[in-house]
Amino acid sequence: MNICKKILCASFTAGLLQTSVLPGTDASAVDSLHVRTESYRSNGVLGCGPSKDDTTILHTLIFNNIHSLNDYACWVKKNVSYQRHGLIDEWTPAQATLTRRHGDCKDLALLNSSVLQVLGYKAVLLAIYGPGFGHALCAFEQNGSYMLFDNNELKKTRASTMVELTSYIADRYNCNSIAIVTPEDKKLEILYQKTDLAQAGTPQTTKLTSARLILKTPK
Repeated sequence: MNICKKILCASFTAGLLQTSVLPGTDASAVDSLHVRTESYRSNGVLGCGPSKDDTTILHTLIFNNIHSLNDYACWVKKNVSYQRHGLIDEWTPAQATLTRRHGDCKDLALLNSSVLQVLGYKAVLLAIYGPGFGHALCAFEQNGSYMLFDNNELKKTRASTMVELTSYIADRYNCNSIAIVTPEDKKLEILYQKTDLAQAGTPQTTKLTSARLILKTPK
């Protein structure tokens, strides 16, 4: 997308957001949030607008009077529950998880990551593997320290670097490997392997098969 299209898309999106929020909402509350745009093609015409996931998140935040990380942490713990999927598994978009108000570890990690992005944080999705289990977490940095969303629970750590965070997770969850996940292209960026913790700061990228995306939940 060239620069002119980007400017038009951004202006169009801002207008849509201001007209789509709940009546009586303070415009400054919307301006402080970060909503991504997405392109689409309809009848041969290229268009753009606010991300559907982010728009749903925006309405959820405003409707429930969520203004901060702590507000969201309290809300998600009370209103979105963990529920394991069947044999067929996938990364469910945030919009769907918010609608049904439950999901497995991957769904909740992706939801938390998406909400954090709207609130202005840069979050990563982590897949951890241990003896007989797999799990998904959402990690992000606040005020120089890393924090984790484990399903619908916010956890603080003392880690100030990604290497310290991987060490913390490996110890707390007794896992053999930790990786950053990119669900869109089914890739893992290896951060830690039990036999080589010293190289946690030099990640490598590995292509996944669909089978490896199915994570078993810890008992």
